[in-house]
Amino acid sequence: MGVELASNIRRLTTVLLEKLEQDSKEKMIDQIQMRLIGAITLRALRLWEKTLRSNGEPARKTSNMIQELNEQVRAILGENMEEAKKDGE
Repeated sequence: MGVELASNIRRLTTVLLEKLEQDSKEKMIDQIQMRLIGAITLRALRLWEKTLRSNGEPARKTSNMIQELNEQVRAILGENMEEAKKDGE
């Protein structure tokens, strides 16, 4: 069951990340929605990491993979926050 759970969380995380990237590029959602999807994505990443570790995945491999995805989400959110500041000026 743990492997299936990790797989499902990975799919969810991937879908959320793709939606976040696509919507941010196309300006389809406002900043509040962007932050909400970003927060959900980050939470899914933490859950995925916890599940992988409980399944015995190597800590370094898991941490590196999750950290890269975390940075990707934060970069998307950061870029959009900067653009929102510029638009507000």
